[in-house]
Amino acid sequence: MKIKSIITFIFLLAWSVSTQAQALEELLSIAKQNNLELKVLEKDDFEFASDRDEVLAEEIKLILVEMINKLPIVLNQKLSDFLAAKLHRDYWTLSKTFSKVEGITLEQYFIMLRVEKAKELIDYNEMNFSEIAYELGYSNINHLSAQFKRVTGMSMTQYKKLKNKPHKPFDKIV
Repeated sequence: MKIKSIITFIFLLAWSVSTQAQALEELLSIAKQNNLELKVLEKDDFEFASDRDEVLAEEIKLILVEMINKLPIVLNQKLSDFLAAKLHRDYWTLSKTFSKVEGITLEQYFIMLRVEKAKELIDYNEMNFSEIAYELGYSNINHLSAQFKRVTGMSMTQYKKLKNKPHKPFDKIV
């Protein structure tokens, strides 16, 4: 099987978060059967996560980005319990694996995602800061304001006044 066929196979199998790990396991199996050496594919910023820890970290990131994109964020349980239930693993394992692979904690990553989404919502200029805090699952504006300032180094008001507003795509946060 040629690399082009393997790439096609990746895209066909990895079409959803729930099947990504299975697709990557199948790809590894096929590649090993054909004595192909796996390499990182860099065309169009596509990277192949080759070990289980990297796959798990990517699954976690995809779940959190999906959550950020479906507003309002309503968590009826702690983030740790939500992720553990969604991925059918204990949170300690998820947390340690994510930190090892990404170099930051899950909580820090989720805060960074929420702040980045807050910046996006501020730019739309359709909601006030309290509404943005609610949409992002904060219990009050003060909590969002403190995290925003800690991550960006400026207040939300200062950010809103900027002409050239710095943004990071969600997939480039870590």
